[in-house]
Amino acid sequence: MTQVQAGYGLGKVALGIVLEHNPFVDISRPAISAGAFGFGGFVSFRWQLTRGIGLRFEGIAGGSVLLFSTYGYVRGDVGLWLAARIMGLDVRVGKHAVVGIDVVDVSLPAFHLDSMPFIYPQWRWSISVAFM
Repeated sequence: MTQVQAGYGLGKVALGIVLEHNPFVDISRPAISAGAFGFGGFVSFRWQLTRGIGLRFEGIAGGSVLLFSTYGYVRGDVGLWLAARIMGLDVRVGKHAVVGIDVVDVSLPAFHLDSMPFIYPQWRWSISVAFM
C-alpha cells in the first residue's frame, strides 16, 4: 500500500484528504493484482501519552476505483472505501517528523454496489512517516 495524506490539525483533531494505491495480495496462492485506487477524507484524534509519544485513532471515508478486471467486474468500477486505524502509535523522531506504527489497520474497498457487490476486506499493519 502506498498512501499520501494532507491535513490540518486543530488541537487533538486533524482533518484532511487521502489518496491510496492498494494492491490486492492473495495469501492462499502467490498472486498480486493491481488492486484499487482510493481517495477520500480522513479525521484523526490524537492523545499525547508522553512528551514524544502519542496515541492516534483515524477514520477514512471516500471512493475507490478498481484497477483490474475479474469475472463479473471490470476495471474502472467505482465504489465505496472505508478504513480505520485503531490505536496507532506516533513517535516523534525530530522537530517536524513523526513515525507512525499502526498494528490495527482495517480497509474495506467495495465495488459494483448497484448489483452483486465486490467487497475486499483487509486487515493490515502499516508504518508511516509524517512531516508536520
